Amino acid sequence: MESFDSDLTRGQSPETTSEPNEREEQYIVQARENEHNRQETVKDELHNWIIWFIRAFLSAALIAGLVYFWHLVTPEYVTWNGCPILRMHFLKAEQLDKLSAFFVTVVLSSTFTGYAKKYIS
Repeated sequence: MESFDSDLTRGQSPETTSEPNEREEQYIVQARENEHNRQETVKDELHNWIIWFIRAFLSAALIAGLVYFWHLVTPEYVTWNGCPILRMHFLKAEQLDKLSAFFVTVVLSSTFTGYAKKYIS
């Protein structure tokens, strides 16, 4: 009995190709897309954290600015016939100095960041 010979080979050995077939190409394309999606997910997550940090920092700066402004425009005490009734300032002088240093740092930081961003991009 003769050995089985398919109609595809007709007695010849099957040809081998060095090129990837269609399925392998699909796997390669899918792997590239998956890697791109992973990188984009990481970038999106980092972007969200940075935006959250910026918002928290700006919120703290806004609160510090309001407190500092409050201490600048209001009198230390509300008085009635020269007698202090209500203390309007709730920070001590050294705390107010720290707050003003923080506020100045925020203003300078945002100024330099805007300047650097303009010339870097």
